[in-house]
Amino acid sequence: MFYSCNNTAKKNALDITQNVMQINGNLLSLDCLVGRPMDINSVCDTLLIFRDRYDGKLFTVFDIKNNMCVGRFVTEGNGPNEVLLSTRVLRFPQKERLHAFNEETRYLYSFDIPTLNIMDKILFQDLPSMVYLGELKDYYVAVGCWQEGRFGIYDREGNLFRTEGKYPFSGEKMNPMERFFTYQGPISATPNGNYFVIGCHYSDNLEFYEVKENETVLLKKYESYDAKTQFQVTANSQGIHVKDDCIMSYNWSHGSNEYCYMLYSGKKYSETKPSSGGGNKIVVFDWKGNYIKTLESAIRILTFCVDENDSQIYAVVNDNGEFKIMHFNIKI
Repeated sequence: MFYSCNNTAKKNALDITQNVMQINGNLLSLDCLVGRPMDINSVCDTLLIFRDRYDGKLFTVFDIKNNMCVGRFVTEGNGPNEVLLSTRVLRFPQKERLHAFNEETRYLYSFDIPTLNIMDKILFQDLPSMVYLGELKDYYVAVGCWQEGRFGIYDREGNLFRTEGKYPFSGEKMNPMERFFTYQGPISATPNGNYFVIGCHYSDNLEFYEVKENETVLLKKYESYDAKTQFQVTANSQGIHVKDDCIMSYNWSHGSNEYCYMLYSGKKYSETKPSSGGGNKIVVFDWKGNYIKTLESAIRILTFCVDENDSQIYAVVNDNGEFKIMHFNIKI
């Protein structure tokens, strides 16, 4: 099966060149990371927690203030107090805990900070196999391949409450797996869970929502081009083939109390292969969806987090093929 989706001019285009601020970072001298750190989380502007698999451990903790490695935590495995490798590591600020979500088992693990002891785990019922997860005020929101709707709302016990939202462009005409793969992307929410945002990897669709008691309200939508991708199903697999002229969009996101930060590529897929992730622009919005400014770095950022005062960014960067940690001072 093939489903081709081509760029189509749309309204509500976002101009991210209106207010550009160049940011120059400093490399942190961390000698405790091994291989490629995949996720980065800042805790109380004191600790950095990375997903960095090494010697049977999943996380590495670094003390920013004292410039020292605290240690490696959480054993990988199936035994008691062990965790299988999770594909997404999240920090939901409401509970001051680190969370690791495993897409295969559909368990969301919670870890105490800074000990990273396992506090509890939630099994999400009726959850698609592929998903992006965020925390709202009283619920969780999951973007996945639903039969109807773009995202699902879950209660605190992991039970599906309802599905909502519509896919952009021609997404509603696709089957659930096709449209999820075509329009998958990062999701982020405010610490108090009253607002969230959904972005796309392969098109510039970006949607801001407010969370009400019994509904979510779409506040603002940006979109100007559709994805240049092709959904493929073979005997052994299914997924997206990205065309060389597909413009890569949003790869990562972070939500603070005041702002939403979206990592944007803007490059053609052919320019970013084989490492298609990341970008050198972080686009900043308020939670009503209003554009604030664009932070532009000379070095490609892969993942990042922002401190509680919106004054510092800590990022995993690609420095000539080597994965390093960089610190940026910013002013919004």
